Amino acid sequence: MSRVKFILIILGVACKVSIALRCYSCSGTSCQTSFEDSGSNCSSLITNPRCSVNRGEIDGTVLTFVRSCISESSCVNGCVEEKSEGVTAKICQQCCDTDLCNTGNTGMPLTPIVQLLVSGAAMALVVSTIATK
Repeated sequence: MSRVKFILIILGVACKVSIALRCYSCSGTSCQTSFEDSGSNCSSLITNPRCSVNRGEIDGTVLTFVRSCISESSCVNGCVEEKSEGVTAKICQQCCDTDLCNTGNTGMPLTPIVQLLVSGAAMALVVSTIATK
């Protein structure tokens, strides 16, 4: 009986590994509300895939919005906000690991250490916005 259980467990693990993660995949501000027909298979593209939602805004206006597949090591759940020369930039990311789970539009608060790591990206967004004005 234990041999049968062992084989069933191995088969279960093999089936779980072979099932592909599907994520919504789109970009642009319209992607915030119109994404239902954009599912893609991530497991064939990325090792340890996760679905993600990424949003970048300046002074409360969303400038970039992306739903996509990313690697687990690239996931940073949360938001970071930077202010410079009267401009406020905010970057948020939210990751998940079930099929078509990247439906949200906001991230969660980051821990202070992760804020430090992500703040460079927010500052780059502020600088590029100021440079284009």
